[in-house]
Amino acid sequence: MKNKKSITKFVEKETLSDRHLYEAVNLGGQTPILQWYTTNFGLPDIHRLGTHNIEEIVKEYKDKSFCSIKNIHSKKDTFTPYVKEMNFLLDDTGIVMNIYEGGLLDENNKPIGDIKIFYKSKQHNIDKLILSLRKHIYKKDGKSNLSIVCRNQNGLYTQEFKIKEPIIDFKLNYNADFKAISDLIIEKLSVENSKGIVMLQGTPGTGKTTFVRHLINRLSKQIVYVPPDMAHELSSPHFIPFLMGIPNCILIIEDAENILMKREEGCNNQAVSNLLNITDGLLSDCLNIQVVCTANFPLSGIDSALLRKGRLIAKYEFKELTEDRARLLAKKLNVQLSSKATLAEIYNSLEMGFTDKRTPVGFNIEEN
Repeated sequence: MKNKKSITKFVEKETLSDRHLYEAVNLGGQTPILQWYTTNFGLPDIHRLGTHNIEEIVKEYKDKSFCSIKNIHSKKDTFTPYVKEMNFLLDDTGIVMNIYEGGLLDENNKPIGDIKIFYKSKQHNIDKLILSLRKHIYKKDGKSNLSIVCRNQNGLYTQEFKIKEPIIDFKLNYNADFKAISDLIIEKLSVENSKGIVMLQGTPGTGKTTFVRHLINRLSKQIVYVPPDMAHELSSPHFIPFLMGIPNCILIIEDAENILMKREEGCNNQAVSNLLNITDGLLSDCLNIQVVCTANFPLSGIDSALLRKGRLIAKYEFKELTEDRARLLAKKLNVQLSSKATLAEIYNSLEMGFTDKRTPVGFNIEEN
């Protein structure tokens, strides 16, 4: 093994010209750290961990790391001086922690930023490293937080948004049996380091998404939203390592039909297996993640293993409002109602063309 002095000299050697650095950072080319890693260790696997408290990580790993990689974009960018990257070589076999500081600050004016691990999957096991970084995950103090799962060329990551809280009158907007279920769901999802799954089923327009927006604003835990077009990622081999970076969160999967259907009916078997492990398998004891799924098809079509006692926190089927509830809501909105109707049908009954703006049913997000 190379000693620390020789490896430090090796990694501090200037490997990129200033012009090459400019082109890589500003013209969409490979980042210098990726080029440096590929040159010295080969093409890496990259694991993205999301937003962390930068000062805490630098303080802990500055002395623990094998050495700090210098002259490889560990200086401020001339054109965006608030952007800074730091890289730590954690051992001489090629585990590199990349810290990207983009000028964001937490509530105490401390820097926060994204963490990426460069490694070789056939050579390195980074599970312990991921677990050790858990304590440095950035969490907003007492505020709702929605992180949307995204993918780029480096893999899965999260983008944070704020969700406006809907004004809900449970006596008007939902049937009489739902308030008790709502209170139970909020109580169970508020428990730290817990597990389990919530199933919300109903035809479009019955209020599922509006209730999910309500949940997001009633819970202090990190909320991670999986868009419908990303649900297939649950079957990806990279999804479980991604979840290891966001423990003790609540995973919301909307329109989850394709990953909830009975396995014998040809759905995504690996996605169902991962859900089973996350919600009450061995992984659940490590990750402590709770899952909220919404679906438009009947509960009878869901894989029975997902509905077993011990795994299932709660289930509810959203239906049309009963006649008495529908009449009360219609009277308040001053609309005509001839029969039972869904929440969306009542609220949108006065829609006239494209210029009559009304409060939408669904997510209304503002980017931080």
